[in-house]
Amino acid sequence: MNKLMNINCLKITIEKKILLDNINIDIYESEILCLVADSGQGKTLIAKAISNTLHKSYIISSKSDAYNGHSFLGKPNPNILILLQNPRIMLNPVVNIETQIKVVLKANKYPKNEYEQIITNCLKEVDLNIQKVGKLYMHQLSEGMAQRIMLAIILLCKPKLLIADEPTTGLDNIVQKQILDLLKRLQKKYQFTLLLITHDLFVAKNLGDRFIHLKNSEIININFKDLNSIYPINYIKKVKNLTEPVTILEFKDFGSFVYQNKKRLNNLENINLKIFDNEILSIIGESGGGKTSLVKNIFGMQTSTGQIIYRNKIINQKMTKQARQIIFSDIQLIFQNPYDAVNPKMKIKQIIEESYLKKDNQNDYKSEVKSMLLKFGLNKDHLNKFPNQLSGGELQRVVIIRALILKPKILIADEIFSSLDQKIQNIIIEYLLIIKEKTNLTIIFIEHDLKLVENISDRVAVIKSGNLIEVGLTNDIFNKPKSKYTKELIAELI
Repeated sequence: MNKLMNINCLKITIEKKILLDNINIDIYESEILCLVADSGQGKTLIAKAISNTLHKSYIISSKSDAYNGHSFLGKPNPNILILLQNPRIMLNPVVNIETQIKVVLKANKYPKNEYEQIITNCLKEVDLNIQKVGKLYMHQLSEGMAQRIMLAIILLCKPKLLIADEPTTGLDNIVQKQILDLLKRLQKKYQFTLLLITHDLFVAKNLGDRFIHLKNSEIININFKDLNSIYPINYIKKVKNLTEPVTILEFKDFGSFVYQNKKRLNNLENINLKIFDNEILSIIGESGGGKTSLVKNIFGMQTSTGQIIYRNKIINQKMTKQARQIIFSDIQLIFQNPYDAVNPKMKIKQIIEESYLKKDNQNDYKSEVKSMLLKFGLNKDHLNKFPNQLSGGELQRVVIIRALILKPKILIADEIFSSLDQKIQNIIIEYLLIIKEKTNLTIIFIEHDLKLVENISDRVAVIKSGNLIEVGLTNDIFNKPKSKYTKELIAELI
């Protein structure tokens, strides 16, 4: 194979602090290279340095670098494009998808009279229909659809090197496999080089030709067998199933809807679900199927019908402000994307502190924060950083700490492990299980990692297309599923 790109002794600094040093990478034409590392090691920094998308406050240097024989670091290169972990931040929220693609076509000097056919064809390449998605806006897309659209846009730019940074994070197993298959098919068809950045061994195994491992600013070539020994899959086993359950939260004849082009669209219909005190309930199902919508409605984020009942009290707009504050202190929600859950202008210390500013015993909270930072692989230096100075995995740990510090009765965790490596996953799960036993904490996981779900859940609920397909004990769902969809979902375990 011919060498496409190489970097010798890459160094990245910010405010005179060295973040990465002495990084050496060789990438060859038409290969799929997987860069695997724990969260916070600098995977995304490398990706953004190569694609020239790092903020100007970062300083990049190297002893030598070459793309097709020419120095490229710090210079725009239309042949190198990046597909980020969160595709939504690359889309314009106030312009529909068809219009956004036309902007790309104009920038790349495609014939204007062929726009409609080109858009139809490029969306077809990623298994989408222009009639269904062309007039949609960013917020109306599922994560899988948004990722496909970004792939279509990137293909129109004809990259020679595509960097995919955690492209399947937060997707359910079926959609994850579809995106991986799509990437593999497109790479083979168009013969671009793919640099896949991931902490997920299942993703790496399904896609990679070659593997490199990043740890402590050192990159080494490695085969998958050795990589598997570095990251052993060692899920913590679940606790015993429930006995004599007491209902703490209930959805009764529940539904919710949104308006699109003045038409009412139901995203949840006739949901009847009881959640028990001190249980771990995992909600699984397709991306965009309504899992997140269900928990958002607890906080009144969507228009709804039916009832949500917390400890025999109906949650609605008629509740007193004081009653709502008590409930929303008891129920903490952690979103999948931590960057959407924090103020980018606040330091990490302020972000955590604002959750308990009105509480007594401030010193006790501060002491516990420092203890939790250490438990979760962070330190006091992180407190003085801004969100954009942390990796996705590091910031997710901060958001988890902010929720747990309030000692909630119910913790809702929406795909919180998707940006975390196996080691940190296990640390957080173990900590959650300890808290659960000490405080009778109820945990609701919205999760696509079915191996994790099987090992830690007491019960599992399956949601598809806004409907509750089935709910039952974990062993029954995984070994004796009733619905056709649940059988398909379990069968797609990677």
